[in-house]
Amino acid sequence: SIPGFCLLSAIRSCSQHLNSFGGHKMAAGITIETEKIEQFAADFEDYAKQNLNENDIEAKLHIDAAAPLETFRKETVTELQLLGPFGQGNPEPTFATKGVRLASPPRRVGAGREHLQLAITDNTAAIRCIGFRFGKLEKKLLETEFFNVAYKPQINTYNGSSNVEFILTDIQFE
Repeated sequence: SIPGFCLLSAIRSCSQHLNSFGGHKMAAGITIETEKIEQFAADFEDYAKQNLNENDIEAKLHIDAAAPLETFRKETVTELQLLGPFGQGNPEPTFATKGVRLASPPRRVGAGREHLQLAITDNTAAIRCIGFRFGKLEKKLLETEFFNVAYKPQINTYNGSSNVEFILTDIQFE
């Protein structure tokens, strides 16, 4: 679910269509007969329309801190990982850096070439990044000099070598 919308209340409001259900405000499971799915979906959508507004469904990204790229040395990222394990009660921190540019051209990767590998710089450091399902942004990145990024830093170990890498969560074009 999304913050501010109780999934269990929504399901309860149209439970007459269900064989069984359970869960809590952020996640739930249901058992339903195939022929009742359409009416359940319609009633669920009606409930959502009555209980959500535009602001509720607008995508939001929580940024824990803005920092220059030089902040994320291997030692710092290793220390950040000590804050884990990460999950719903302890979300992994998300950071942002404004005014970065490409340090190397983006490259599509993955079976469907839907992911994007790139390196960024803010003139304090250069860091490799991976953006899952960001492949569609390749052209825009090549056409844009400066952009802003949100990311989760991690240590990537490959062939015995460990380096800082960002998992991109968003790119904002200026």
